[in-house]
Amino acid sequence: MLENEVFGVRAAVRIYCPGDMHDLAALLADAFEIDGFSIEPEEYEPFEEVGFAEAFGFEAWLSRWPEEDGAWFGLELCTDDSIEEVLHGRMHDISGWLARFVANTCNLRAIAVHERWGVDREGG
Repeated sequence: MLENEVFGVRAAVRIYCPGDMHDLAALLADAFEIDGFSIEPEEYEPFEEVGFAEAFGFEAWLSRWPEEDGAWFGLELCTDDSIEEVLHGRMHDISGWLARFVANTCNLRAIAVHERWGVDREGG
């Protein structure tokens, strides 16, 4: 297979969850059937909590949605080791699918976010 034929996958969703990040991480871990998210403070200020999980060649990051009340979170997925694909625009965006999956499996409000946090439409 030629290197320029390889594509990666990315997804970003905005999720409304009235609980805290630990509650949401537990719901998502059940939905994705993974062991769970590691939740720790960021390395740099403002030291907000962030969640991280890795499974099936994907990395997932969970964080509070910037400039919103405490009930909105962001979830981003990206294929592992896909820096070449990112740099060359070879990433498939499955944000719409992820929003629908989160909405249906977790019974939460989820909105697809395309290309650098541009909010799109709601899943479900």
